[in-house]
Amino acid sequence: MSLLDSFLDIVSEWNFLFSKQPSYRRAILLALASICVFGRACISRIICFLGLEQQDWSAHYKLFSRSRWQEQDLFFAITKKALPMIDEPYVAVAFDDTKIKKTGKKIKTAFHQRDPMSPPFHVNLLYGLRFLQGSLLMPMYRKNDQPPRALPITFKEVPAVKKPGKKATEEELKEYKKRIKEINLSMHFVDSLLRTRTSLDQAGYKDKDLIVVVDGSFCNRTCMGVKMDRTCVVARARKDAKLCFRATGHTKKVYSRRSSTR
Repeated sequence: MSLLDSFLDIVSEWNFLFSKQPSYRRAILLALASICVFGRACISRIICFLGLEQQDWSAHYKLFSRSRWQEQDLFFAITKKALPMIDEPYVAVAFDDTKIKKTGKKIKTAFHQRDPMSPPFHVNLLYGLRFLQGSLLMPMYRKNDQPPRALPITFKEVPAVKKPGKKATEEELKEYKKRIKEINLSMHFVDSLLRTRTSLDQAGYKDKDLIVVVDGSFCNRTCMGVKMDRTCVVARARKDAKLCFRATGHTKKVYSRRSSTR
């Protein structure tokens, strides 16, 4: 089977996600062109790559703005095709946030954030969008003696809550503090984790455990405190982190002096 045949076999699962066949065929055409186009894969560049720049562009733009489909459902085809290749009693998925640089000042969800490529002795800022990506880790070392291959199964935008200005009222500041606790990267991770576990069950793999591997930014109470059946979260912690036991007895302290890292 050629690479093109494999791609068409995967996207054939999209047939049930679109209400109309023209939208389904247009989605496959744009997806294939986005892989082959040179440079930035924006919609206008993709249309020009297909040689349709002299035709009406409205149908292609309406696919992204008006067509009734969910981008997260597109990844279910990859999950369905990849899971039969995993013989282990568990499924490993890696989550991490990624940033895409932007220059337009009218992008509502873009904001200044820490540049992960900046040196440790000088933190640089980056203006752009933030996404949460989850990748299924394929155990290629079992058969081909190769490192694991990561297949994307979720890609979700996680914008930050906009901070009110200097003239904000006290109620606006309270609302801001409330929203940053409800809408943040950790809460989006918990939601994606629930969706991943649900997609595994829908694919017929309820008997497999889900092992999620995350970076140190997810090593917090919200992410590690998720209680979910057949799911385990493994996070990288700082080398100087102290993991203390909960305090016992009649005391106001939350943590005990005795730690598991000593």
